[in-house]
Amino acid sequence: MARGGVFGTTVNRGDAPMIPTNGFGDFQVSLALASGICAALYGREKSGKGDKVTVSLHHAAVYALSTGLISAQYGNQYPKNRTEVVNPFNDVFRTSDGKWVCICCPEYDRDYEKMFTVLDAPEMLTEEAKEKYRRCESINANGLNQEVVAALDRAIAKFTREELMERLKANDMPCEACMEPEDIYKDEQAAANHILAKIPYPSGERFMPTNPIRFGSMGEPEYVIGGSQGAHTVELMKHVGYSNEEIEEAIASGAATGETKLKKL
Repeated sequence: MARGGVFGTTVNRGDAPMIPTNGFGDFQVSLALASGICAALYGREKSGKGDKVTVSLHHAAVYALSTGLISAQYGNQYPKNRTEVVNPFNDVFRTSDGKWVCICCPEYDRDYEKMFTVLDAPEMLTEEAKEKYRRCESINANGLNQEVVAALDRAIAKFTREELMERLKANDMPCEACMEPEDIYKDEQAAANHILAKIPYPSGERFMPTNPIRFGSMGEPEYVIGGSQGAHTVELMKHVGYSNEEIEEAIASGAATGETKLKKL
């Protein structure tokens, strides 16, 4: 992700690079590899010839940034800063409870008065302010984007995330909470669409994201606990032809490991 440009491109300019969760880039690779394997299998059915499919972490990272990598050649500068976005109504904002909300209202000129009315910001609705700020083309030509974002920051800082979302959604203004893991655990959409599954581990139920690829013929998948480390060693060794004596010898010598319970800390 560093060499592929993810860290250097997705940073808010002037701040530190993003801190992704472990394996963030690995999942893009696995999805690309799965699609490549499917294409190779289809090709084999048509031609009778197999193929070799490869996907690299570096290549997948660069490909994920295709829009940025192409547009940077035409003057689209990266990394960006949230205070300098072309349309201040397409941005992320921090609420009074320290949470973030993404607002995506692309019709800046049309929604200017509506936005600042909803946010109770009368100082941005005076004739002088409207003359100065209400045209997107004008604020970009005069470098006033930061001033509009600052006004939005001040207004939005008065509301909690829940209060802000309620106001915006009641007025048909596209927005969404920048969800954190603990928010997703309680998200009705995540539950209704089986995006998360509750797994009944011995230590208690835990959430796990499910595979986003669904097959109509299979319905909802069933998730079964695999057991402790080495729980299936004997079963698998028998399956590949080892005798009971050979299995016992392998486990006794340490060449193989049977079921091993984790130690409680």
